Amino acid sequence: MKNKRILAALLMMAAGLQMLWAQTMTVRLNNNASQVYKLADVAEITFSEESIPQTDFQGARRVFGNNLAKSFGEEGDKIYSLTYDENGFVTKVSVADHYTPDRKTEVLLTYGNTVTAETRVNGISRSRQTINLSKEGFFGNIEIVDDKGHTDRFEATYSSDGHIATCRWSDDDGDFELHEFTWQDGDIVRIRRTDDSGKTKITDIFYTSDAQPTPLENKGCVMELDNIFDVDVDDLGDMLHYGGFLGFATKHLPISVKSGSDILVCTWTLNADGLPTRMARTENGYTQYPLVWEW
Repeated sequence: MKNKRILAALLMMAAGLQMLWAQTMTVRLNNNASQVYKLADVAEITFSEESIPQTDFQGARRVFGNNLAKSFGEEGDKIYSLTYDENGFVTKVSVADHYTPDRKTEVLLTYGNTVTAETRVNGISRSRQTINLSKEGFFGNIEIVDDKGHTDRFEATYSSDGHIATCRWSDDDGDFELHEFTWQDGDIVRIRRTDDSGKTKITDIFYTSDAQPTPLENKGCVMELDNIFDVDVDDLGDMLHYGGFLGFATKHLPISVKSGSDILVCTWTLNADGLPTRMARTENGYTQYPLVWEW
């Protein structure tokens, strides 16, 4: 303890000398994640012997292996391009919106005991959120505050084998949606959604059909909760998945998704390596934007 106090005193002295001319302070962790602070904003530096709970978040390669997607999205709508560091951690998501081509949106991610996601629009910082990690090393929860001060909260839990078990959205008004996932032989087969009014919706997922009697292996580990599985997490859920945050993907690619009277039919195009490059989809006979991937 005595040595730690001496070290703390020396660090404080060094910080004091640096403040005579420095404008910022950079804190760099052992995993090379860093955070820059303006010295004018630093009120106190505290040293403690209390440990910080650690996670085993390992980046996108934990989920995707070496098959890291370069981009994903909806053809004719939004395409998300992914930038990785040398360890397979997503550091930037660039959004190309078909309807607003002059709007340059980027999400920048920095890593530590939590993950910070900063959204910039045309180079201007619009928001910054902290992604708290679960004990399994995946996404645990996040709060998103809009420019009017309204807060949306997303939370997730996982099974012992790293599959998403529940996903819950709530807001300041007391509204919420809870999704509970049923897995069988490595695939999501049912999702039960309950909302704040007590209404329940059941979604069943099928991996074979008369035209596709043999399940398609999910070599790309794609699992888009919003666009395929009817889980309303908007852009957030898909970006989290491709960053390796949402647990392990389904073993096979879904062929159809049934929610009440609504039926989504998925037709997959695979490349020579068996990775999906396009998924045509029709819902109740109407053609939707196809999903596309680049590897």
